[in-house]
Amino acid sequence: MITVPDDVKTLLKKVSENAAEEVLYILLQPFIDVQHTHCVGAEALVRGRVNGKTLFPNQFIELMEQNGDICKVGVFVLERGLQYALDNNLHLRPTFYMSFNFSPVELNNAAIVTEISAIISRLNYPVGKIIIEVTETTIELTEQGLANINRLQCLGVVVARDDIKSLQDFFAREAEFCADVIKLDYSLMNDSNFPEAEAIITECHKTSRPIIAEGIENEAHKKWLQDHDVTVCQGYFYSPPIELDAFSRRYVNQLVCDNACGRWNCLWHAGNNAD
Repeated sequence: MITVPDDVKTLLKKVSENAAEEVLYILLQPFIDVQHTHCVGAEALVRGRVNGKTLFPNQFIELMEQNGDICKVGVFVLERGLQYALDNNLHLRPTFYMSFNFSPVELNNAAIVTEISAIISRLNYPVGKIIIEVTETTIELTEQGLANINRLQCLGVVVARDDIKSLQDFFAREAEFCADVIKLDYSLMNDSNFPEAEAIITECHKTSRPIIAEGIENEAHKKWLQDHDVTVCQGYFYSPPIELDAFSRRYVNQLVCDNACGRWNCLWHAGNNAD
């Protein structure tokens, strides 16, 4: 039997009691335009904090998937991330996207689309500038989950497939639903895995599918992505996940040339007005 540390127990209890704000907070990791090194978005990532100690998702997410309280986490992160973006006028930038992770457990919940829609409507946030990343877990999407993803896409939300690790993985997930964006797993940024990454990129380019490459750690990774026409990436080469005030200092006041980043926008919203 797995022993759950006391600080994790406290976190789980607070979330169960609808007091997530007391123990959860978000960080942001920037999406970077590979060609021009401009920030074109951010992924909101959850962390826990109990008695001054930071708790990482691998310490509590799986436990919440098991007890069902994970359904309170995605909407918590979504609301806080969108509010931050609004407060800093990031929604006014034509090429800036906010991204959020949702577990299949959350997406299988019949009420999730209503909850997401309510947050977006209340904040009046441009729906086409929101990315929902479907995370990889051992739990599969149900018919309800697939229907919810379709509903989100019909609403204009951008749906991404997270953690694509191989071409076989890509096709297996494509058989479930067609994602708007593909995220290449960080494990593909390795010399031995570059052929697999290139094969996935080729498939995405066939349909002009935007790609976000994770795990960019050095100049060689950046150059490889440039050579293979991958537009957007994230990774420690540019920035780890950082606190909101640090993100504001580093990126919110950054002068962004939207024309330079326009290719990302055009690929994403060809023939569609995101605003």
